[in-house]
Amino acid sequence: MLEELAIHNRFKESLPRYEAHDPHLKKLKNLPLVYHSTLLDEQIFNNPGIYLVTGGRQIGKTTFLKQFILELLTKKAIDSAAILFISGEIIDSHHMRAAPPGSIRRKNEET
Repeated sequence: MLEELAIHNRFKESLPRYEAHDPHLKKLKNLPLVYHSTLLDEQIFNNPGIYLVTGGRQIGKTTFLKQFILELLTKKAIDSAAILFISGEIIDSHHMRAAPPGSIRRKNEET
């Protein structure tokens, strides 16, 4: 699991390399227009803490977070040791399908 964490935290090794090789950031460089989320400018992120970003699949959560990390490191001069990116993809239960309603019963229940 440590290697899976390291893959998403390459910015700790080299910021220019992270910027050049991260698949999400690399993809943005090839787009004619790049959306700049207003969340990147919110003052709430100036408060220390643990932040969770939730939402549907494939809507840009990871790309937003990687843009946010880049902004923290370059414009706000936050130490990379203070940032940890954890992807939900490394959680095994993330890929499990939910059981249909009514399909789970206690052992002593009649069927």
